[in-house]
Amino acid sequence: MAEKEEIINTDPFICNKEYKYTVGESIKKETIEMIINIYRANSRKDKVKHIVKARENIEVIWVLLRLLRDLKQVNIKKFAGLNDKCESVSKQLNIKAHLMPQDRELLLEKLFETYYSTRKNKRNTHSCAEYEVNYEGHLIALCDRLLDKTYNIKGSVLIK
Repeated sequence: MAEKEEIINTDPFICNKEYKYTVGESIKKETIEMIINIYRANSRKDKVKHIVKARENIEVIWVLLRLLRDLKQVNIKKFAGLNDKCESVSKQLNIKAHLMPQDRELLLEKLFETYYSTRKNKRNTHSCAEYEVNYEGHLIALCDRLLDKTYNIKGSVLIK
């Protein structure tokens, strides 16, 4: 959260009042929107759209900071510090966005491939037959738990 607070408090770094009340306010507005989008991503199931919006916010903040630097309204040391904070937030957002919907499809595909390869020569066992009654539902639920990071390793059954 410290990164976001430092980004939002850019006013003391801006030299000219004109830029402080235009570009500086735009940076504050984008930072507040980014924080709200991060909150929404953390508190809802439809995380992807909020992460995408937060990533857009950080890109706009970067552009505004570069603009201030090009206009010589922020010294290089302050610019570098703010840039590092933006980069840190961006990396965190990229980690959260790592498993987007296309990755869900890939994970599901891999789970099904793994299931098909492991069930060979085991299809006549009782435990395998029980699992196969609803194997698609089981694999989809497993995929969702892996993506939500709610999956817990449990004891396993050895199928011979």
